[in-house]
Amino acid sequence: MPAASNPALAQQGIASYDRLKPFVQDRPGHGRRYAIDATKIRRDLGWTPKHTFDQGLAKTVRWYLDHRHWCDAVLAGKYERQRLGLAKAAHES
Repeated sequence: MPAASNPALAQQGIASYDRLKPFVQDRPGHGRRYAIDATKIRRDLGWTPKHTFDQGLAKTVRWYLDHRHWCDAVLAGKYERQRLGLAKAAHES
């Protein structure tokens, strides 16, 4: 959905998703500090990711779009931090 068509953003006068990404000048490059080097886990455990970064990002965005009711509850302050998917996981066991 384009930002201009998003009612929640329109209500705030935001027409571009770029306005949602603030730039923090006091610590440039600070984000690199949290980068993960998976070399050791790949080498020692033979681990490989199930998805590429782009696939994972797309799946994450799709989840939020498919679960608007949850997002709305969080924004309305009605979310009590209950775990999602536990009933499904218990059912599948």
